[in-house]
Amino acid sequence: MFHDLVNEARQRAAAVKEGCAHVPLSPGPKWICRIASDIPDRKSWANGGLPADVAQTLLRLEPASVRLRELENKRGGMLALSALDAEGRYRGYAYVGQDRVIEMVGVIGAGVWGDSQRTWWPGTYEARMLSMLSSTIRPLLDQLNQGRTAYLFMTVADIEDTAIVTDFEGVERPFALPRGMRAVELEPVRLDDSPSSRSMLVASFNKVREAVGLRNAIPFYLKDPC
Repeated sequence: MFHDLVNEARQRAAAVKEGCAHVPLSPGPKWICRIASDIPDRKSWANGGLPADVAQTLLRLEPASVRLRELENKRGGMLALSALDAEGRYRGYAYVGQDRVIEMVGVIGAGVWGDSQRTWWPGTYEARMLSMLSSTIRPLLDQLNQGRTAYLFMTVADIEDTAIVTDFEGVERPFALPRGMRAVELEPVRLDDSPSSRSMLVASFNKVREAVGLRNAIPFYLKDPC
């Protein structure tokens, strides 16, 4: 059963990377997030409508720190959208379908840092996800009646020829991702109320730093307060 959820998440991330997102997206590295419950539960929801209180909670999500501004009904589900860029594309969205699967995609801002022409900060999605977890995502899961069985799947895509800005030994600087690396699939995390849920999420985030060779280099904003 869990294997099926993993395959679904991989297939959907691949589709978004190939341009099959719910809306046209701005260029740049992308954080692709899927939150899904076990398949039998989703089948039982497929023919029912979404709860009325989902709309405003969905609009409070900020995928990769991208603010969402307007709502649309789409294919029996609900779509929250960012503002348009100058080319008429979107920097992010959040979507909930009739099966109550949540999909969030945010375009991560990239810029120049020293000799690195395309640098980006993983904290854009990491810090925001941690803050959203209790304030927005858990209430949304409760509204969707899937709080006990939900799994989180994340992929960071369109990262070829980029460098991540992260701190190492107290100094932030760019670390280039290996040449040819186009995406990093993070470890799935079960979203429950257990004490291990947050630590598993932090460990999942750290896979991007591991990709550039920084093992055990967890940044300050992911560390538990003393």
